[in-house]
Amino acid sequence: DANIKSPINGIVNKRYIEVGAFVTAQGTQLFELVDVSKLKLKVNVNESQVASLKIGDNIDIKSTVFPNEKFSGKVTFIAAKADATLNFPIEIEVSNNTKNSLRAGMYGTAVFNFPKQAPSILIPRTSFVGSVSSNQVFVLDKSNNTSKVRNVVTGRILGDNVEILDGLKEGETVITSGQINLAEGTAVSIVK
Repeated sequence: DANIKSPINGIVNKRYIEVGAFVTAQGTQLFELVDVSKLKLKVNVNESQVASLKIGDNIDIKSTVFPNEKFSGKVTFIAAKADATLNFPIEIEVSNNTKNSLRAGMYGTAVFNFPKQAPSILIPRTSFVGSVSSNQVFVLDKSNNTSKVRNVVTGRILGDNVEILDGLKEGETVITSGQINLAEGTAVSIVK
């Protein structure tokens, strides 16, 4: 007979042996222990958000399962490189409440207190001549219903839309289809 003690406090989530079973000392897994007093929340943030974060920042956490309870966490990891979607993975260590209401595997939402951003102009990705990397779009010259090539500075890609940081003014009409048939000064008709 032997007594087995865990090096951590936690809850036995799975038991891989039965009472009376023979075990060896060569790393046989006996139990799966889960410590839910502190949990890890993985979140992706964009480049402007990652620039405002640092290790140790306090973050508010919301849970849809417990909407009336408040949870908090600290940033413990910030990726040095963006992923394929140009977002930066970060990890937040979430402190559970005294009742350990949160469980491993539940979803949570990180609430960041970033400085407010000014409203921005968004245009469809399909508006660009060739591709988003060309940084060129056609706008409608309303004085004579012709197309004009405009160089723009792009920001974030938000799904099917792209943020425009410079090169367009609010209220300008961007041509979103048929650019392959256009050149500077081509007459266009508006189809809605």
